[in-house]
Amino acid sequence: MMFGRSTRRITTDNAFMPMSFKIPIRPPEPITRTLEPIPDPTQKKPMVWGEPTWFFLHAIAHKVKDESFNKIRLDLLKNIYTVCCNLPCPTCSQHAKQHLDSINFNAINTKEQLKLMLFTFHNSVNARKSVPMFPVEQLDEKYSMAITSKIFNNFIVHFNDTYRSPGMIADDLYRKQISKGLIEWFRNNSMHFD
Repeated sequence: MMFGRSTRRITTDNAFMPMSFKIPIRPPEPITRTLEPIPDPTQKKPMVWGEPTWFFLHAIAHKVKDESFNKIRLDLLKNIYTVCCNLPCPTCSQHAKQHLDSINFNAINTKEQLKLMLFTFHNSVNARKSVPMFPVEQLDEKYSMAITSKIFNNFIVHFNDTYRSPGMIADDLYRKQISKGLIEWFRNNSMHFD
């Protein structure tokens, strides 16, 4: 009969497979490695790029030579603005841009004015994040001993780091372009910094 019941039984030994093929069944192997704990999504990740970025911004303001400030002033301000508007955190970049857009950069004509502007900016971020304010009396003490080239290199490493977010791939690539320009600018202008 053409459409009748098949008399062939399907078992694990012969289920649609040639008679000579058998599925090897092995006992499970014991787990020998320790499992990493699953990160808590409600816990904030530490902002690893924040401190190197602030240190870089304050250090270049402190280490620019007084006699060179007017010569590189426009490029220096442009680079500070570019860095702050392209931080690894989009929200931080947006807040930084809003703050910097409220500043009259034409009024920053001395090294001291630049240092004070960055100090005020940094403390406004600290206030928003509920972090203690940094006293102005400690500003020179903290940043005057900085080794500019080391601070710059550390900043570039953190600024270039990718943050593995699918939505931020374009931002990561753009930041890499910015850092190439900063490296070239710093190489060409390193003589203007102590």
